[in-house]
Amino acid sequence: MRKDVKTYVLSCPVCQLTKPSQKKPAGLLVPIHASEPWEVAGVDFVGPLPRTASGNAYILVFVDYFSKWIEVCAVREATAQVAASKFQSEVFARHGAPKYLISDRGTPFMSELFNQVLKIVGSEHRLTTAYHPQTNATERVNRTLKTAIRAYVGDKHNTWDKYIPQICFALRTAPHESTGFSPAKMLYGRELATPVDLLTQPSTDGTDDPFLSPPQTLEQSLQETHDHARAALQTSHERKKHYYDLRRRPVTYQLGDLVRLKTHPRSDAVANLTAKLACVYAGPYRVVQRLSAVNYRLANMDGTDVGVVHVVNLQPFHTWTTSESQNKRRHSPSRSRQHESHSAVDEDTDDMPSGNLDDVSSSGDECSAPDEAVEEEPKLESQMISPESGLVDLSQPLADMFDGDTDVPLPSNYNLRSRADTAPMLEADIDFTTGLGPDSSAAGSDPSDFPQSNTYDLRPRVHPRVTTDWSSNRWTNSYHTERLNQD
Repeated sequence: MRKDVKTYVLSCPVCQLTKPSQKKPAGLLVPIHASEPWEVAGVDFVGPLPRTASGNAYILVFVDYFSKWIEVCAVREATAQVAASKFQSEVFARHGAPKYLISDRGTPFMSELFNQVLKIVGSEHRLTTAYHPQTNATERVNRTLKTAIRAYVGDKHNTWDKYIPQICFALRTAPHESTGFSPAKMLYGRELATPVDLLTQPSTDGTDDPFLSPPQTLEQSLQETHDHARAALQTSHERKKHYYDLRRRPVTYQLGDLVRLKTHPRSDAVANLTAKLACVYAGPYRVVQRLSAVNYRLANMDGTDVGVVHVVNLQPFHTWTTSESQNKRRHSPSRSRQHESHSAVDEDTDDMPSGNLDDVSSSGDECSAPDEAVEEEPKLESQMISPESGLVDLSQPLADMFDGDTDVPLPSNYNLRSRADTAPMLEADIDFTTGLGPDSSAAGSDPSDFPQSNTYDLRPRVHPRVTTDWSSNRWTNSYHTERLNQD
């Protein structure tokens, strides 16, 4: 009976679509690896911002994943024509065509014009999944840009475009934490000179290697810088993956599995719709393709394509069959023995990250999710009531445990009363010296006759306990003071 009830509750469609998940977000980190400058680039719009005197209201940002070099443009509108034009003039004309260009699913980047330009120059367009912007490293650059602009503009918010060249110069010449070098050093093999550098740095005449020509010296400097940066990036990816995976759980789905998709509703006053009361999930949907460790293509039950979704926005959809099989797996004897034999080990390995860098997907997404070990471990069976232990099986209903026909032995220090004895007591029924009711004399005045601290007193307490020092420690509640003050 209990298994059927549990299966019914797990397979309830209304509960699955309206109740939020209390588990850790799904999907482990999958870093995006770049081995040379402008191999992988990202693009994104920032705005709308207050329109400046020049008419600019948006910022178009390009970033190189390897050197961390940025190209920033203040533009008047966020359209496909602007994105395509700036890509040709700021990226392609200066640094060449990147092998991969990562963007979100915004209208300017999904347009046919923008994709046709990328196709002409030979760049492959990679899109982030919906409601998962962490894939695009440009989002982190946007945060740094807005922080710097905030520090310069003060209360003149319509002058933000005047400071973009200075902010870009500062970001290009500052050493990056992931590589250990500045973007200028990574890209040009030297640091960009500033007026202060020209005044303070000594002359380098006569210090060059006479056996190496300037091109050879530059090539050697770039090679050493790139080799060091690749090792530093690998170490940085491992460190970030370690801390990221501590807050995530591994999840995987098989072809044909039913899932529910997290919704992101918006309030609509015209339609009398509020996001706070809308369903948290939609579905069920069926998994029809696994694109990577963290990206899945979904379809409706009628076969209509839904799109590519990141695993962080998915939860399994339980039916009666799947819930019943899940309960069988949880309560199988082999699983219980495995839990008992590894219980001591699990305490020390809960905080260790799972996953392997060798399993990193090249799909352009940052999170991975290997294995299906998401199910909760079976709990230890509760202890039944015993006179020696004084413990109660809290998994059983009280009506079943304390029914008159029960055969379960009760401890001698329990004082259970019938339903007739649970009626509210009057003031005259309370002994204000001991704080006990009229039926407490049967148990004696010895404190050992009453339930100890390791047992449950199942009698409802109608009135608060009154102690002997009531006259010196009166309650501030006027109701109890007038009712219980008998002096």
